[in-house]
Amino acid sequence: MIMKKQGYLFVGILVGAALSFSLSAFGAETSFVGKKIQGEKDLVIQYEPSGKVLIVDGRSYAPVRMVGESAGYDVAYTGKQVIMVKPGADPTQSSTEE
Repeated sequence: MIMKKQGYLFVGILVGAALSFSLSAFGAETSFVGKKIQGEKDLVIQYEPSGKVLIVDGRSYAPVRMVGESAGYDVAYTGKQVIMVKPGADPTQSSTEE
């Protein structure tokens, strides 16, 4: 009986450890928490200063709305998507719904 309880305890610890490592690895891929900003650059659009770009892990991150609108697009947010469309187009219409 004691051996069976120890077996359950061991399996429980293994499952718990596996879940905690897999969840923390997934979280690290989708979050900037704990990441170091390596640099900051000026964003210039059409020769006009337009804000800052952050450099994190060798990638630059710019403000989407500012860049999209400067390129002549309307910018909308729906759910978990940022959608850039030509002016007058419906931002909720998918390109696959034709």
